[in-house]
Amino acid sequence: MIEIKVPDGSTVRNYLYQNMDLADLNQDLLLIVLPSGICIDVGWFPENDPDGHFYLRVFQGREEISGWELKTLSEVVVWIERNACRLLPANGEQGIEDEDSDQKTET
Repeated sequence: MIEIKVPDGSTVRNYLYQNMDLADLNQDLLLIVLPSGICIDVGWFPENDPDGHFYLRVFQGREEISGWELKTLSEVVVWIERNACRLLPANGEQGIEDEDSDQKTET
């Protein structure tokens, strides 16, 4: 299991593993619910496809507010650790870092 640093009070459902079998790569890999109610959802698309990619989506309620295609597990972990705190309303610098704009997909 990979340890991911998230803000205190967050709820984490499921886990990511360093070595994931192809059969484990599905749309429901990880869900993080932040204290603000914003959700970070990580899945693999297309499911069980070795040529697929991680798709990280950020939801507020039922509305998807951003989506990111990421190629590696380490990119997923780095994205979450850099941006989870930025999605909390108490943080004056609320927003999502855009390091590689070619990886971001707007929805």
